[in-house]
Amino acid sequence: MRHLHFLATSVSVWGEYAARAADGAEGLNVTYGYSKDQRPDLKQFLVQMLCCQRNIPLLGGCADGNASDKTINNAVLTRLSACMARHGLAAGAFVYIADSALVTARNLEVIGENLFITRLPFTYGEAERVVSEALQGGAWAAAPQAPASASRKAAAYRVCEMAVTIEKRGYRAIVVHSDAGDKRRQKKLEGLLSASREQAAEILKAAGKTAYFCREDAAAAAEKLRDAALYHSCECVVREQLTYARGRPPKSGARRVAQTRYVLEGRIVEREGAVERARQAAGCFVLLTNVPAEGEMAHAPGEVLAAYKEQHGIERNFGFLEGSPHRQRHLPQAARPHPRCWASSSWPPCSPGT
Repeated sequence: MRHLHFLATSVSVWGEYAARAADGAEGLNVTYGYSKDQRPDLKQFLVQMLCCQRNIPLLGGCADGNASDKTINNAVLTRLSACMARHGLAAGAFVYIADSALVTARNLEVIGENLFITRLPFTYGEAERVVSEALQGGAWAAAPQAPASASRKAAAYRVCEMAVTIEKRGYRAIVVHSDAGDKRRQKKLEGLLSASREQAAEILKAAGKTAYFCREDAAAAAEKLRDAALYHSCECVVREQLTYARGRPPKSGARRVAQTRYVLEGRIVEREGAVERARQAAGCFVLLTNVPAEGEMAHAPGEVLAAYKEQHGIERNFGFLEGSPHRQRHLPQAARPHPRCWASSSWPPCSPGT
């Protein structure tokens, strides 16, 4: 068994809970924090679990509702290293797999020579860089397909290995592209596309109000509008605008032209190449690891992805816990007890509505 998976999740609760008297006092602090249930209006506590063989629990427990995943990872890593050392296991005897909260300067220092696999958040510029370089000319390879479930279709993966430097240390970066895509990043991209179109429309409207004295100047301005916005360009043509002299035109001739100006008329066009690259990038994420490419603990890029995807085993365990009747969102409206009753240890604590 060489893979250890760690994950923490929040458990939202209803009712009134007294805050812990002071830092360092014993007991669980049920309070407000970052809600993974998307319920910031509710107090919570955290459940944490370390598993092997996908979902066999080794360690578990609870943490304060406002505890940081980054701090929790630090504590678990410190405990694991001490435990392994007592049993004569040197660094590199196992691979610690966790979510992106693992990536902090302190956690990477604590890991030391121990092996890990995690997700590199896009708050690091290196993540954007390797995704861009991989899409432009990386060596991609097919990876095992994710199985389908009742809620999602099967996802096809491909991987590309790159190198990154995080907190002055070099690591392997596995860029993963999924045809299913990241819904949050896809939604963000749609917002960027909408903003780009609006920006291009405003630029085109303003350009149409400008008159040029010569055709060459107008043509040069039209060329600049090809890069008007991030994902859109303005394709313009130069139109001649004539101003005629006052008075009636002569019966035997054309109207006399007082001046000639040149204006731009055009349309907004989506920059297909840029949009396609952005859509591809939105379907990518980056795995950060220090597992070797050769030797006893070697992992090929596809194996790094497969190991990371085993996290769903812990998620199934959490799903069991979250299915508890004490989770109000799983109850029909009529069966939901009065909020003050959540401090009770019995179920149901009282009749609905009392």
